[in-house]
This record gives sequence, C-alpha cells and structure tokens, in this order.
Amino acid sequence: EDLVFRTLDWGRSELCTPSMHKELSEEAKQDRKLFWTLYQIGVQRLLWAASRLYCSTCCVTTWARVKVGVWDYDSFGADVFLGRIEIKLPKELGSIALQEYVLNDNQQQPVQGSQGEAKVTVGIHYATFPMPSRLHGAWCITVKSAENLPGRGVSGTSCDAYAVVTLTEDAAAAERSGVTGPSRAAKARTRIVEGSVEPAWE
Repeated sequence: EDLVFRTLDWGRSELCTPSMHKELSEEAKQDRKLFWTLYQIGVQRLLWAASRLYCSTCCVTTWARVKVGVWDYDSFGADVFLGRIEIKLPKELGSIALQEYVLNDNQQQPVQGSQGEAKVTVGIHYATFPMPSRLHGAWCITVKSAENLPGRGVSGTSCDAYAVVTLTEDAAAAERSGVTGPSRAAKARTRIVEGSVEPAWE
C-alpha cells in the first residue's frame, strides 16, 4: 500500500501539487497566491537584512566612533531615552581602560539623577584575530554598568535600563574605499536590568 503524506510548514503553508491546485476554487487559488507572495517577500527581506548586516560589520576598514545610549524599557509604550556618550576610537589599534563617562541628553547637557550626574562605565579594546582569518580583528566594547540614572516608572525611583552600542564608520576611509552616502554603522545592545537606577550589565 502506498504511503501518502504532506509536508507542512508554519501557518497555512502546505504542499499543493499542480493537479490539486486545479481543483481549488478561484478564491482558494487567490488565497494561496497571496500567501506565496508574502513568503517570497519575507525571504527577500531576510536576504537583504543579512547582506546589509554583513556589509555594515565585516566590510568596514576603519571605525571612527562608538556611541553608547542608555534607555528605559517601557512595556506599554515607546522606550525612553535617558542619555548617551560618544567616544572617539584611537587611530592606533589599542585599548581604552574601563572608566566612567557622564551621560548627556539630546542637548548635550549632563543628565541628572537623584544623587547628581548619571554615569556609565565603558571599556574598549581591539582584539586581533589569528591567521588565517579573513578579518584583521574587531573592536570589543564592554558596557559594564551605569549609576544614578533618572528614576522613572510609577514610583519615579527605578527604571528598566538597557544600553545600545553603535559603531560608526570613518567617513574619509569609506570615501577612499569607494563607499558613498551615509556612514555605515553596526549596533548591539545589552540585556534589560529591571527595577534599578544602577544597572550592572556585566
């Protein structure tokens, strides 16, 4: 006796042979056409996002600056920006020891918490990859902790903080490489530390 089976995927995806398709109603055919189109768009979007990520992280010859922004997670609305710092990366590959930086708001003014200026502790070092790696190395950004963040939430004395790290490309190096337009950037973020104005991420 022959064994008949169908391969199913997520959602309403199904294996539909040409003969089965002919027997479907016009409405069912249009329904499957719609979902097949959406599937193709999703795959193309995934390919584009993966290509963009590779281009933005592995094809940059010189990174210029690193920005660390601190945000308060809000489960009921948009996350709230608390402050950021910007560090110029050294031209000679090396490291910047862990140190405290005062967070600034969008007007470049120091952010104030209940006990004075809000600060974030960040360290940077360049790690060289061993041969035969195709990449020379990578900048390693450590966002250790923050302190005296502005209190938010119902009580106004705590927040659910996380940090976003953004590396931006050196514009002159990009131009020499033939890249035009806005500088490329790579982003990463920490986990969320709930209920604390002094989060420790490391």
